[in-house]
Amino acid sequence: MLHNEQYEAALFLNDKFKPGPPIPYLLDSPTESNSHWMGVRPSVGLSAEEAELIINEVECENAIHKQKMVDRWERMTS
Repeated sequence: MLHNEQYEAALFLNDKFKPGPPIPYLLDSPTESNSHWMGVRPSVGLSAEEAELIINEVECENAIHKQKMVDRWERMTS
């Protein structure tokens, strides 16, 4: 999804957009099956492989379109 002039991952649950960080974030307490999360209320757990795939796709799109990823989510949650 193109947002704020950069490509970001977008999470949809039941055909509804769920806001959250632009790429998967590491869980504070990862489990064997989930190492990352996306979305806010509800958050969705992702495996390391799923998170890596999403992050690589977002980075690739930004590189192709010469966009620099700026993570504004950190400032919003601080």
